[in-house]
Amino acid sequence: MSLTFYSSHNERISKSSSETKKAYEKRERKGIFKRNPHLRIMFIDLFIVLLFIFILVPLFIKITRKVEVDDYKFTTKTIIFEKKLLLSIKISKGYKKINKRVTTNTIKIVILSKDGTVLDKATEIFPIDAGDNKFITFKLDNPSIKLLSIRLSSGEFKKIYNVSIER
Repeated sequence: MSLTFYSSHNERISKSSSETKKAYEKRERKGIFKRNPHLRIMFIDLFIVLLFIFILVPLFIKITRKVEVDDYKFTTKTIIFEKKLLLSIKISKGYKKINKRVTTNTIKIVILSKDGTVLDKATEIFPIDAGDNKFITFKLDNPSIKLLSIRLSSGEFKKIYNVSIER
């Protein structure tokens, strides 16, 4: 073995053994994610965040059956009790300060069947103090209904959403 030193990387590899050449060939074939593990971790994190934002959050909002407007939150629950359909709407006033309100001080609630016929309706006043809750209940005679639509309207706010019935 001679003591000649090659300053060029390619010259050193060309004069080395076949095992060393194979090892360097495998090392050079790496992709960008194998050479940079931080980039791979960043893309995995980005994928998880996007999955959470676009899939899990909308799914969770649909499951919780909550509607929010201004500083009011509407939560709906339906059950069947003694061959009657009981629908409860909880209106909660939050602690947010609203500069420009969309709603007035009253809310009109209309309960619609799947085909659009009006089953019941009511007009109520929103809770006044922050942290207060107001419960509005409806008792419907037809427990065989599978899906109800609720139409909420107050001022410029109008929302129609479906509520499934727990059995």
